[in-house]
Amino acid sequence: MWIELMVALRALLWMCVPVPCRPGEDGQLRVASHAMLGLTYPREAIQRPLPGAAFVQVLQPEGVWLPSVGVDQQPLCLGPQLPCGIPTKEVVLMTYGRSACRPHRWMSVAHWGV
Repeated sequence: MWIELMVALRALLWMCVPVPCRPGEDGQLRVASHAMLGLTYPREAIQRPLPGAAFVQVLQPEGVWLPSVGVDQQPLCLGPQLPCGIPTKEVVLMTYGRSACRPHRWMSVAHWGV
């Protein structure tokens, strides 16, 4: 993991989750074994709500085929809007849930011991 704190919290995350990718020329669905994600927690997130796509970008693999991942620059949408001051650990847990095709439940954090 790599972290930069100059303007915003920026981290490079590696997640070992199966990631569906767009079908190749042969029409077969590809499934990657991992995802490399860029997490950015902007300073503005402390002061005001931000769009859910403002925090995470899928860097690898290319061509991710999930409803929560955009086509251009592959932003990962965590919802229409995230509340101001949302803890970074919540963003990471939501990211795991979205990239692993599993829904995130806000109350489940206590059960994970985080």
